Amino acid sequence: EWGLLTATWDKMYTLLQQFKKREGHCNVPRSHTEDEANLGVWVNNQRQLKTKEKFDPDRQKRLEEIGFKWARQVKAPLKNLGFESGK
Repeated sequence: EWGLLTATWDKMYTLLQQFKKREGHCNVPRSHTEDEANLGVWVNNQRQLKTKEKFDPDRQKRLEEIGFKWARQVKAPLKNLGFESGK
C-alpha cells in the first residue's frame, strides 16, 4: 500500500512540474485538473499536511526545490484591483 501511495505522490509531483513548466509557477487553482488528475486538490492537501506537521521532509524539500510556496498566493496584487495609492 505504501508503494502505491508513493507512486501516486510521485505522479502528482510530476504533474506539478509539468504545470510549473507551462505556467511559470506552482500556484495551482484548487479546481484545476492536469491530465485528468485533480492537481489543485492535491496541492491544497500538501499545504494542509504541512500545516498539521504531518509532512515528509524529503517531499517538502522536493516541492521547495521547484518553487512551491506553502502559503496560498493571491491571484492579483492590490495594485491590479483598481486601488490607487496617494489619492
